[in-house]
Amino acid sequence: MPPKRRLSATSGGDDGEEDGVSKEQVQEPGRKKKKMDPGQQMQAVFDFIRKYKKEDGAELCGSMVRVPNKRSDPGYYDSIENPIDIMKIQQKLKTDEYDTMDDLKVDFELMVSNTKQYYKRGSPEYRDAQELHNLLGKAVESVMAGEDPSQTLGDREDSDLGEFLEELFGAVMIAADSAEPSRQLNIVFQLLPSKKRYPEYYEHIPEPMDLKNVAEKIQRGQYKEISELEKDLQLIFSNARSFNEPGSQIYKDAGVLSKLVKSRAADCVASLVARQARGSRSSRRQSRQVYSQGIAALQYEDSDSESDEDSDMEDMEGSSDPLWKLYTAVRNFTTERGVEIAEVFLSLPSKRELPDYYQTISQPISLNQIRRKIRNGEYPTLQHLGEDMDIMFNNCKTYNRQDSKLWKDGNKLQKVMNTKLEELLDGGGEEISAPSTPAPEKVEVEVKKSSPKEPKDPKDQLKKRLKILFNSIYHWANSDGIQPIGVFLEKPSRKDYPDYYDIISEPIDMNMIESRIKSNQYKSEEELLADCKLMFSNCRLYNEEGSGIYEDANILERILLAKAREIGVLAGDRMRNIKRKAISLQQKVKTLYDTLKDYRDAKGRQLSLIFLKLPSKHEYPDYYDIIKRPIDLEKISSKIRNNMYETMEDAVADFTLVFDNAAKYNEPDSQIYKDAQTLARLAHQTVRHLTEDGDGIPDAKAACGDILNSIYTTMFTAQDSEERCFADSLAEVQEHDEVNGKKVRALSLEIIKRRVDRGLYKRLDLLQRDVFLVLERARKLSRTDSQIWEDSVELSKRFISARDQYTENGARLKSNALEYTLEMLEMSVQASKEGKAGTEVAEEENNDGMLETGTQAWSGMNNGMQYNVGDFVYVSAPEIGADPQIYMVERLFEKNGANSIWGGQFFRQRETFHVPTRTFFEKEVMRGDLHSAIPISTVLGKCYVMPVKDYHKYKPVGFEEKDIFVCEWRYTSKQRNWKKIKPTAFWEPPSHIKIVLREKPLEPKRIASVFKDRIEKHKEEIEELEALEKTVQEDIPENLKWVKEGENDGLVYWEQYTIPGPITLRRGDHVLVRGENNRNMVAQIDTMWTGQDNMAYFHGPWFVTPSEIPSQLGRTYFKAEAFLSSISDSNPLLSVVGKCSVLDMTEYTTLRHTQHTESDVYCCESLYDEGKRLIMPLNGNLKKYQLSATVQKDEVYVFKRTITPEKETLAPATPRTVSSPMLDNEDSMDAPPSVGSVESASPAPMKKKFDRKKLVTAYILFSADVRKITMDENPGVKFGEISRIVAERWRQMTDADKQVYAERAKKVNEEKEKEEIRKEAERIRMEEERKRNPPPQVPSPGPVNAPPSPLAKTRHDSGGLKLEPLFHSVPPRPQRLLHSEAYIKYIEGLNKDSRSMCNWDRQLNASQEIVRTPDESKLPVSWLAGNTGEHATSMEALWALRDFMLQEALGVVKIM
Repeated sequence: MPPKRRLSATSGGDDGEEDGVSKEQVQEPGRKKKKMDPGQQMQAVFDFIRKYKKEDGAELCGSMVRVPNKRSDPGYYDSIENPIDIMKIQQKLKTDEYDTMDDLKVDFELMVSNTKQYYKRGSPEYRDAQELHNLLGKAVESVMAGEDPSQTLGDREDSDLGEFLEELFGAVMIAADSAEPSRQLNIVFQLLPSKKRYPEYYEHIPEPMDLKNVAEKIQRGQYKEISELEKDLQLIFSNARSFNEPGSQIYKDAGVLSKLVKSRAADCVASLVARQARGSRSSRRQSRQVYSQGIAALQYEDSDSESDEDSDMEDMEGSSDPLWKLYTAVRNFTTERGVEIAEVFLSLPSKRELPDYYQTISQPISLNQIRRKIRNGEYPTLQHLGEDMDIMFNNCKTYNRQDSKLWKDGNKLQKVMNTKLEELLDGGGEEISAPSTPAPEKVEVEVKKSSPKEPKDPKDQLKKRLKILFNSIYHWANSDGIQPIGVFLEKPSRKDYPDYYDIISEPIDMNMIESRIKSNQYKSEEELLADCKLMFSNCRLYNEEGSGIYEDANILERILLAKAREIGVLAGDRMRNIKRKAISLQQKVKTLYDTLKDYRDAKGRQLSLIFLKLPSKHEYPDYYDIIKRPIDLEKISSKIRNNMYETMEDAVADFTLVFDNAAKYNEPDSQIYKDAQTLARLAHQTVRHLTEDGDGIPDAKAACGDILNSIYTTMFTAQDSEERCFADSLAEVQEHDEVNGKKVRALSLEIIKRRVDRGLYKRLDLLQRDVFLVLERARKLSRTDSQIWEDSVELSKRFISARDQYTENGARLKSNALEYTLEMLEMSVQASKEGKAGTEVAEEENNDGMLETGTQAWSGMNNGMQYNVGDFVYVSAPEIGADPQIYMVERLFEKNGANSIWGGQFFRQRETFHVPTRTFFEKEVMRGDLHSAIPISTVLGKCYVMPVKDYHKYKPVGFEEKDIFVCEWRYTSKQRNWKKIKPTAFWEPPSHIKIVLREKPLEPKRIASVFKDRIEKHKEEIEELEALEKTVQEDIPENLKWVKEGENDGLVYWEQYTIPGPITLRRGDHVLVRGENNRNMVAQIDTMWTGQDNMAYFHGPWFVTPSEIPSQLGRTYFKAEAFLSSISDSNPLLSVVGKCSVLDMTEYTTLRHTQHTESDVYCCESLYDEGKRLIMPLNGNLKKYQLSATVQKDEVYVFKRTITPEKETLAPATPRTVSSPMLDNEDSMDAPPSVGSVESASPAPMKKKFDRKKLVTAYILFSADVRKITMDENPGVKFGEISRIVAERWRQMTDADKQVYAERAKKVNEEKEKEEIRKEAERIRMEEERKRNPPPQVPSPGPVNAPPSPLAKTRHDSGGLKLEPLFHSVPPRPQRLLHSEAYIKYIEGLNKDSRSMCNWDRQLNASQEIVRTPDESKLPVSWLAGNTGEHATSMEALWALRDFMLQEALGVVKIM
């Protein structure tokens, strides 16, 4: 036999003619028919099969090259009788053991049969064997026909395309989040969204595509070029960005993957070209992982449906098959309320939404899968079916919490299944509808009437009363027959409401209460009432106040308590002893953080994702130019973990800063802006619930803010029957007013909205003032027959209606604003109409300006160019050198012989006002709101604007690319508002313009804004807007005089008076008066007056708190209790640093003044006698003041339910020093303590140690240096904000700079300690001196430098008790009395030679010439602030300052 010759790729390329085929007829030499001997044919088939590659580059027969080793896999030889592999076939070919092609084919088929017999169906080896079997027949036919199979079938040996397709696809599959490497970016793109859950996706996306579709096309070999795969991948990511909001996580992931695909596709194309040029293969790709195969095998969520269940259910009807009976018993089981609870077990959870389910559950299975297995006959016995159902229910119980509804439903169905299974196994054939262990029964309303006598057992009697209480709310229905108890039967789903279990520490529902009744867990009725009250309290804590479920909880609680009183359970109100658990500050802040972080909207979007991290400085450098104090949620989380928040207000300030930054940087119509506003409102609502103290005291300020927000939102979003917003027309009102020849921006509804969103309005009357100011201005500037006039009137009515609704006509919020009624509004509007009637000229409204006299239609032909309605034209710009403007032709007309076009303008990017973060398509224009008549002489030519939905795929015929623009947004130039145009709201192309497909779709490409070039131009305007948005101007009330009867002392008395701050004070107000150690005292203003020196004073009683009086053994106090002191005093009004509120118990439990925080609210029901040091009952209530109608009144929030404050025992504390500002600093002498004596009654003087708590730190010195500068740099910023800025600057200092301050602090503390030691020695000396020489009785000199009190003759009688004087003369026996430092110095300064304590002549005659100059380094040069003015030296400047203070400030002048 001649030697065999393999058929190469070039065989058959010989010249000449064979088999009647000429050379000219043959295009490819490899496809020439050529006679070969049988040996060559068999070798050709073997070589083709041996070298054939799969799509991933691996050899198709790779698993069949050698049979398994007997030692490692002996089972192979037990099942395979005639083992054979590729190597054995090759050996038989070499030894010429095959006579014909059929012999070779038999061995190949035997090898394929062995492989399919040993390996499982669906395994890679099985699939390879099946493909080889199909390929073998085709290869044999090709060779027998004289063809090269590598040409006709393709041997894939050189098919590098498949490898590079897999490489590009694999790049997507392995891409991970750079910030969180464990998170794969491809997960959400693997499968299309469910059509059932997201039908809107398929309405919005015309070409849905996912990675599964792409993988299937790779597996089928449908991609002929890498660019085709790249196009499909880009389509996936483009769809994601089109459907999802910018800034969302999926939008960002799509952008990252899009860039990755574009980069890797270019690399793959270049590598493929290089490889084809080399003609060689790279071995490095042979072991590359194939991802497309696994992704192609994924199943869609909707595939596990009940599409064919109806037919199965028909087959089940009347079926005697026990398998179907068991399935039906579980599938159709219903509770006593008629609810089918098996629905959730029909299909497995979504892999997209719950990927961790498949990590936790190793054998997932659903009822649909069980149904298919029954239909396919895969269950040999009932026990096998029962095992699968057990697995399904155990999976449910493993994954879900035991107290969840799913866990309970699974447990209940499992009992149903086991009961039915036992019945069927025992031979029972009837179906059941309820388990042997039934669901909890409804508790009967009454005890069974068949019982002849009431149960005497106390347990039975208790259970009877518990059932009565339970049924009182379980069966209660309203007038419409609705039973509100339904929502309380089971706790919310942990899956649907995860934040519920973060906010509610003790969840409970009616089923739990019912179970406890049945199991006799309640020892008394109070325990059941406590559980029910906890359930309703949980409801109120989690749900928004005023919601339906919130009100249902209140109603059911009232019904329960009424029933309890009816049966004698609440003989005394024992419910007062039920306390809510206190929550620590850190727990509250953590709860607030988790609530905001986990919040999802109705679509399931987690709104907080965009706020977790700050924008990249590389991608958004301008963010850090605009936002001066950047912060994100992760930074807040870090501060929470480190316990850095000292108050809830600090935490709320940081959260608010996050959302304010987002609102400042993003457009008002952007999704991020809206999400920020949503989370900000959620934050305030959550804080309002969390800040309720142990007595359940609502946060009045937060509740008032919610009411104001609701009122304004209702008014601002009001629409007519055509869904037109009334507020939209007000955007046409001019933005500026002219004041003294200058343009001043006027207040607008949009600015008020920003203020409301920021919570700047604290009073309803201020909000109403500003809203009506805007609406009245709009009416003033418009005609009475205009749309603006009508809308402004309607908005005014809507505001009043919403105001009355949310304030409950004053029952919830009391305000002067409620005095303005609809009747008063109608009178005001009618008066405005009458005032305009004489000035308005009747004219026909002409919106488009085209119905002018003397106009007629025009054909549109001009200089050989035809213009039609619907065309887009270039119009010369008014600015020289600027791009031409773009208009859409709406009408063609001629007037006075001049042809014109009436058109609507489309704005270019630089013609709009937008934030610098907005991006645009390269040739994007915005549809505007301006229309004008355009002379045809200014028209430069035609262009065309396409909707964004068509621009990238289509183009108009006859236009160059430079003249084709894209439009996506509508821009309102007057309001500067952006609104995306709906797909159905775009214009249709005119009939004369043909739209065709592009040869190659354009890739969407966005460019950055040109805003940065215009920042300087609009800088002043932006600052003006920000200033208006950040502050609410409050009118300072005028000072109102008060006529005091019977007084003629030359003093001016005031009923209302405003001091710098400004702080407006009225008679009866409670104020905080500046005291020592930065602690304020509480006083009440009974009388205010100004004297001849124009200084303002007030007189009134003091209030003291439990910590300021000696400990009362065994006495308990309310949490915020104050006592009316028996001492009244006169003080300067300038000593008032703020206002507070002291209420009697009736008011304290029912209302709050909205301007006060809860920490500044006290309750008072007792009087403290300073002389006797006793607490006594207050006779009657606190004094009430009748003020005139012109005095500004506080707004009052009324609680929805009366609170019950609880008393507690205070730990012994050292009373703090309380001093009158008129008496400056006080020290102790021998007399009884006055208001808040600082020292105890111990007679023996103790050595006073240096108080380490008062050490001066490096930061205190730094703050003293920097705070003033910071306040000058940030005018109008609050004290807390200044403190944070100073702290931030301290943190940014270097260690060396901090060390300088530390050295200074150390030196100051050393000097301070020395001074304390000196004072202590002096005090001991004075104490000993007093013991030797007791001071004489001296009358109190009264306030130093203060005018005589107008009440010196008639003191204010507080509580009906006779008041004692502030100072007592020293009795014979030494007692402890609190005196001022001035009085002590006065006593010490008295001597026999002088009647005064100071040498006034020497001080008045002192001058720089006769007084010895001390060490200049110790002079207070800091008073001069480094500026000596016109004086040569600091010494001269200080002497000038001394002379000025004596003469001008103190009024001390030497009389010659």
